[in-house]
Amino acid sequence: MKAIEQIGGAITILNAVATGKGAAAGIATYSKVKVEPAKGVIFDISPAYSDGRLLEACLTLFQEITDIIPENLKITTESPFPPERGLKTSSAISTGVFLALSNYYGVKMDVLKALEYSAQASVNAGVSITGAYDDAAACYFGGIAFTDNTKKEILGLYNSPKGFDVILLIPAEKLSKKEVNIEKIDKEILKEALDAFENKRIFEAIYYNTIAYAPLLHPHFEHIERLEELGAEIVGMNGTGPSLFAIIKPSLSSEFIETVERTGHYETIKTKFRPLSHKGLEVFYNVNRE
Repeated sequence: MKAIEQIGGAITILNAVATGKGAAAGIATYSKVKVEPAKGVIFDISPAYSDGRLLEACLTLFQEITDIIPENLKITTESPFPPERGLKTSSAISTGVFLALSNYYGVKMDVLKALEYSAQASVNAGVSITGAYDDAAACYFGGIAFTDNTKKEILGLYNSPKGFDVILLIPAEKLSKKEVNIEKIDKEILKEALDAFENKRIFEAIYYNTIAYAPLLHPHFEHIERLEELGAEIVGMNGTGPSLFAIIKPSLSSEFIETVERTGHYETIKTKFRPLSHKGLEVFYNVNRE
């Protein structure tokens, strides 16, 4: 017997580190988790230079909530992204692990509970500051997820922009979560970001969020304006960085990617926004009726 889960990726609209409220948009890049029988407990993690802290935290929390001791199993994870770049790998993988473990052991687990456990495991493992409940929701449901990360509550699920490519810009540098000083983040700019988001001005929300966080967190903040000059509608920072993303018209994507990769600063992955899933629509209507 084996259990397999595939979870999408996400990009940041509103970072929740300073305010507790966050928003993220699902994208069509996927991480995969497989649980199967083995002797002992084995982790097979790809990329290989990721460590096992997150999986260990997932197993510990799963045991606490189910009273099942996970043993004699192998957990295989595959992600298209390197860790510690703000690319939502912890949210996608941990959500997949809880869903796969629940299927493997025949435990009924509500999706919203799985997202909550994902966030808690990410904090316990030290790979997220807030738990990134918004990221976990966007990774699972697609569309745009707006959440209260402190309460682990979904405030809204919405459709994402149509007609654009999303280019992920991945630098070689890592950023440890311990290096983030949230006291220096301009709260007034974050209010502008939230106001723009609540009025459905998504690109404007990304702009304000990025100028609030990136000057403090991104090692090459000056790159953002230069990248926008290459034809992107908006360039934003993922999480606490250091990865960036560009939202761009498909007709401009190829030239944009070629120009960026010639600089040697970033690797690129081209993807799309992922529509809000049917399960997301069900949750959306429940959230809006309450």
